[in-house]
Amino acid sequence: MKNLIIIFIIFGLTLGIIFWFTINFNSNKENNSFSSIKINESVWDIEIADTLLSRIEGLSNRVSLNPASGLLFIFPENGYHGIWMKEMKFSIDIIWFDENFVITHIKEDAKPESYPESFNPSDPSRYVLEINAGEVKKTGIKIWQKAKIF
Repeated sequence: MKNLIIIFIIFGLTLGIIFWFTINFNSNKENNSFSSIKINESVWDIEIADTLLSRIEGLSNRVSLNPASGLLFIFPENGYHGIWMKEMKFSIDIIWFDENFVITHIKEDAKPESYPESFNPSDPSRYVLEINAGEVKKTGIKIWQKAKIF
């Protein structure tokens, strides 16, 4: 019986360690100092989603996003990173950037009821910005423009 308890404890600790590494491995920690992004003459205060868990959660279950704010997803490598509207309560504009913060794809007015559809960029991206719906049109954001990150 003691051996069985020890096996369960070791198994639980192993799973915990694996889970921790899964969430934190390849996190782009040097980018945590980002606090705002500028596209054209518009600036958004940004939160960072740079771990697996924070990227999965995204803006889910929030009732709104403050004006002039957004969530910046940071991925460890370029790819066709899809965004879904699971458990979202408001519409957003989604902007994909390459590793140099050049806009490669835009999805305007992604609605919560679109779930389980996933929105995917046409070109590989490294970063994805979620902002309030209508901001892309209001600020004149276009593909191939470059953002500045602060």
